Amino acid sequence: MTLISSRFGKYLTSYDLLKFFAVVTMVIDHIGFYLFPHVVELRIIGRLSSPCWMFLAGFSKSLETGKSIFFGCFLLILANCLMGTYLLPLNILALIILTRLFLKYMGPMLFRRKEFVFYCCLVMAIVALPSYYLIEYSTFGVMIAFAGYIARHRGETAFGPLAEKLFLAFVLGFFVLGQTAIFMFSPVYVAVLCAMIAMLGIFLYRFVPEEYPSATSRLPSPILWVLQFCGRYSLEIYVVHVIILWGVSIYLGTHSADWLNPPVFYKN
Repeated sequence: MTLISSRFGKYLTSYDLLKFFAVVTMVIDHIGFYLFPHVVELRIIGRLSSPCWMFLAGFSKSLETGKSIFFGCFLLILANCLMGTYLLPLNILALIILTRLFLKYMGPMLFRRKEFVFYCCLVMAIVALPSYYLIEYSTFGVMIAFAGYIARHRGETAFGPLAEKLFLAFVLGFFVLGQTAIFMFSPVYVAVLCAMIAMLGIFLYRFVPEEYPSATSRLPSPILWVLQFCGRYSLEIYVVHVIILWGVSIYLGTHSADWLNPPVFYKN
């Protein structure tokens, strides 16, 4: 294993693997939401996706928000308007944009002292559920992005190894609590979700940018292509598959549409 040298290099990378996992669980979640809303198991599996995206949003080295993510965000909002589905909450791309902008300009100061992070997270915890009506994953996701920022800047923030582990455990635990409140999962499903999120948390804590020349040469070409495609075109996959699934769900009658006349808030 060697440090990653290029986003679109020829070698399989740790980003490819994490994003592949996030894409697969995201598609499973959206199949459940759009086509099989009563299959709770699909939504449980899907809870693993957004923590990956938000962790990576904070873990990003540059925290830049390129034109493509703005375009993807706008395209999904436009699609919602045309199909008459809903205007709010805004999609997760909007949350990633706002989070990266916040971390880019406020991160160096915010993470200089633990007290700053504590008070910021306290406010976010209070508004987490109400703000869910405005933007997907709301401040639950922002706090996970904070954990990603801390992981990326180890040794540069006020968080030592123990504090970092505790903070990651807190934000993931708070995420589980929020998802349980929103979806009203049964105790059995909550236990399953806790176990899955705990395993994901261990992986996220150990995540580092790496590339794998040996695995690249050994994997069959189709498998390698799928892993790299999901890892490097995840934004395009997200936007396209959401629009397709919305259309299919409207056609099948799973969701209704009021063309060009969307309600302000999503109605289940």
